[in-house]
Amino acid sequence: MSSLLYTEEAGAAALVSDSTQGRGGDTGQFRWNLARRDAVRRPLLFECSSTFQLFPESGQQKVLGSNSIPIHDRAAHAVSFLRRYHPGIHVPSQVLSSVMLDDEQTQIRNEDDGSDLVQSTMALLESPSTSSKLLVCVGGVHRCELFVSKLETPCIVHASGKAIFETQSPIVQVVGLSGFRVMFRTRAKTWVGHLRESKRIATEGPRYKFVEQMCISASKALHADASWIDSKSVCMTDTRGTTRIWDVARQRCARTLPINDSLDSDKFWTSNTSQNVVRVASCYTLYSHDMRTPRPNIITQTSHSGQTLCRAKITSLLDSRIQVKLHTPLLALSTTEAVQYYDQRFPKIPVFHWSHRRGYDRTLNLCSVPGEQPEICVLSSRHNRLLITYGAETDTNTSANIVQPYVPRAISSAAENQWNPESPTPPIFAQITTASDTPDVLGCFEQTMLGAVWMRPMCRTELHDWPLVQPEWDASAYRKAYRACANEDPGPFGDTEMTPVDYRSLYRDGNNAAIGRILAHVQKQDAHDYLAIALPWSDNVPQDKRLLWQWILGQLAEANPGADQKTIAQQAIDLLLASTVMPNVTPVQDEAQNSNWRWDRKEAPSCPELPTPSLIRNSTRSEQLPDTTRILLAEWPVGSDPNSYQYENPYRETFEPVENVSRRPFPSSQPIKEVVRSSKKRPKVHNLPSQPISHRESPSSSQTSDHPSSSQNLDNVPAIAQTQTEPGRFGTRSSFQPAKRKKRTSGF
Repeated sequence: MSSLLYTEEAGAAALVSDSTQGRGGDTGQFRWNLARRDAVRRPLLFECSSTFQLFPESGQQKVLGSNSIPIHDRAAHAVSFLRRYHPGIHVPSQVLSSVMLDDEQTQIRNEDDGSDLVQSTMALLESPSTSSKLLVCVGGVHRCELFVSKLETPCIVHASGKAIFETQSPIVQVVGLSGFRVMFRTRAKTWVGHLRESKRIATEGPRYKFVEQMCISASKALHADASWIDSKSVCMTDTRGTTRIWDVARQRCARTLPINDSLDSDKFWTSNTSQNVVRVASCYTLYSHDMRTPRPNIITQTSHSGQTLCRAKITSLLDSRIQVKLHTPLLALSTTEAVQYYDQRFPKIPVFHWSHRRGYDRTLNLCSVPGEQPEICVLSSRHNRLLITYGAETDTNTSANIVQPYVPRAISSAAENQWNPESPTPPIFAQITTASDTPDVLGCFEQTMLGAVWMRPMCRTELHDWPLVQPEWDASAYRKAYRACANEDPGPFGDTEMTPVDYRSLYRDGNNAAIGRILAHVQKQDAHDYLAIALPWSDNVPQDKRLLWQWILGQLAEANPGADQKTIAQQAIDLLLASTVMPNVTPVQDEAQNSNWRWDRKEAPSCPELPTPSLIRNSTRSEQLPDTTRILLAEWPVGSDPNSYQYENPYRETFEPVENVSRRPFPSSQPIKEVVRSSKKRPKVHNLPSQPISHRESPSSSQTSDHPSSSQNLDNVPAIAQTQTEPGRFGTRSSFQPAKRKKRTSGF
């Protein structure tokens, strides 16, 4: 049990444990503003029966401890993964490590800014003609598939493992409306339509199909939130705070409501629409925009917190049903610090205030529980399974309309026995029975990281005779559950995440041959922009990298009308991978590596191609010869057979050709041959003639020269040219005798 203690602040109260009053330590507090009245302490929701699994698992098993692996170890694992499974794809380790490190930093920054906030991806659709209900949920390995399960009665459920719709990027929000109308969106595109029952009865697969009525693409900013105004219009809000009202029948934007006084760094992530009033919340400010007024009004702004040492951020926004009783538009709001109720007539001052004390959590979400008074809101988090109920009601015993708050209480989770406490989407509460003789039964729907949907029946009053639910799955659902149990390697980029560029999808769908062709074309043309070469007819390239793939896809679709959509999507993925992962500059050629080359004497040694030498001095067409080569060519008779040439060096050493050896492997290290020096004395050097050398042709057999050459006999050679003409050190004679050195006497 708990007791209520008043604090020194006027109109505030703190909920503490009985152990605080002298029998133990403090176990936590809850704070709210009260108008001199105590809070109601009875429970708000009761459990009807045990939880059960409504939809099978359809995702991919997560490797234990993958989030605790350092980024450098993951980069090394990525390189080994590519070499082991995909040896044909060559990615430099430095490029891969830098991309993964940038991806890690981007993910941390986006989590703090709110880019990874996911709205509810489950919706329970009701039919006005029949009592059956449809549960629409998101699943798949990358959460790109949409599934439908049918609830014929509260105890009979039919689930199918085949998707009714599949997107190219993860689905982040699903919104339903009566009449089987549904709207779901990704970061860059939104689909609006309805579900229609298939006339063909199939033994396996979904019995419903999605009929698309309108598709909205992001133009300048990403979509942040979507909601239904009525069956004919929807409301879309982007990250810049611009709200657009779309007419579904005409498929055009009917009205635009911008917010111009917001900061560029403060992005918008949630919105709410009711009675011609659009409320848009950024990270720090809540705006209220009446469609009948030109400018929005600021309701509240968050302040700095002493616990987290940073400014509190808004996480969710919800309408309150108490405004029907009070004729006052109340608004429920959750931040990283507290849960608050605001009166729009007196903004900037909360009517009620609960400090939830759950730490700095950007994934906190406030969802509404259907039904009459008391109004119940449940605060949940994607990081754990803790569900806390917050409620308030109007006191009808007095003449004045006074709102009494309820003490926050924890309720049981629908997926409480899961080993992973995280969830990909916030839970939803929907009404599953509407019988007049029994109390209304609510369903708490929660989803696990593998895509399984669990439901727990709950009621506002105690109900003990609720029967057990019997879910029925088809063969495709069982196959989905079997594949999800396989523990697979997540790949070089880890698990699926909501990043601006999902490198896991690019790694899966990228084509190495297309990237090689684009890179070779860029090097040939000496260009610096891949998109300018691949799409020469396009312009206005978006600066935001998150909109790049959608822009490329639109450009390719306009240039190739009638082409296959999958082919265009594959080409867009290749261009995106080539323009984001590969560098925009021409890559530098790697330096030649030194290696121990060994001639195996089986083939002639290869020589590099040299330019054609020229005997003409100062020739511009070919390379000039050095003087040593010119002297050698001058000594050789013109027109003689080169095969008869016998080279003899100046040191009187004869050249012996290499004999053919047996083809056997050589050892790694060969013995060094000793140098054999000639024992003959060097002849004296005579001065060479100063006149130019001339050649004469003989009409007899061979040609001769005036001066002897190196190809003639050595006995007839009078002299050999030497580089040192004088004996002695440095080619000079010693001019003085060296001084005699004194001898030292050894000993004493």
